[in-house]
Amino acid sequence: MSKADKTSGGGKGGIVALALLTLVAAGAGAAHGLQTFKILESSTPGKSAQPAPAAAPAAAPAHGEPASGGHGAAASHAAPAKAPEKVKLPSKIVMRPLQPLITNIAMPPEVWVRLEGAIVFDQADVDDPEMMLAEVSGDLMAYLRSLTLREMQGADGLMFVRQDMKERIVLRTQGKARDIIIQTLVMQ
Repeated sequence: MSKADKTSGGGKGGIVALALLTLVAAGAGAAHGLQTFKILESSTPGKSAQPAPAAAPAAAPAHGEPASGGHGAAASHAAPAKAPEKVKLPSKIVMRPLQPLITNIAMPPEVWVRLEGAIVFDQADVDDPEMMLAEVSGDLMAYLRSLTLREMQGADGLMFVRQDMKERIVLRTQGKARDIIIQTLVMQ
């Protein structure tokens, strides 16, 4: 009987320990999630600052015109502030497709590659997406021409090619583009 008492007592202690570990892990996960949310929120200052300025100029003329001309002058001063609003689109992550890239590779030169993909970026960061896509396409074409068949083979090869492409587009766009999505990569 003493053995049964020891195992049943040990089982309860194990369940309590498991419950405590689960609570600690849940708390750590929640803390990490909140910290990540704060970092993301602080890294996009335009996101939190945009709704307030958009609401303030709309409210200022309504209250300013009947009360006095001084506020009306401030409202006309706020009109040039609308020009930066045109440049600052709401923070929204978008994906724009690239034109298919077709080229031969470095080794063997008779192998051709067709890449179809898309670029992921925040529309608030990019003034002219078409120009960015054209620059990125040219850069990716030059990169594809420098590859060998061996570098592109297998899952690891594809992973390294994708990482290299991502690094290239982030450098080319000075961090405005965030990622590349490879939809198809065909070698023939």
